Amino acid sequence: MKKYSEARVITIYWKTQARLDIYSNLKNFCSAYPEYNYNTLNNYLSKKKIAYEDNFVKIERKPIFSKFSHVADFTDKMYVVRKKVKINQEDEKEVDHLYWLSQPVQKRAQALTHLIHHYVKPGQKIEKVAVKRIKLK
Repeated sequence: MKKYSEARVITIYWKTQARLDIYSNLKNFCSAYPEYNYNTLNNYLSKKKIAYEDNFVKIERKPIFSKFSHVADFTDKMYVVRKKVKINQEDEKEVDHLYWLSQPVQKRAQALTHLIHHYVKPGQKIEKVAVKRIKLK
């Protein structure tokens, strides 16, 4: 039985699909994808210690880290990260509006800058045709 510090997984990055798969061992991967030979991949990954790569896939062995980088104590706070509601039960625009009103101005400005950075191309100007002023709470 392997110790946790020696345990490894097989990571498969599919280049054409931009997808990452993780397998517990190489045999499971080779049985799922018979076009990849187990012996060839095993020799390549264990002796050369470098990733196997072709036009479609990049295969690596990665260690599993079993030590915690942060040990939680009982003073850490827990936050609700999701809320279950039935479809059409809540008005999504109103919920979003109330959420952003509850956030500090700096966080709202940071979110706006993030959106502009991702959706506006360099040199492109933002059209300011319609401006609606809302009194903030």
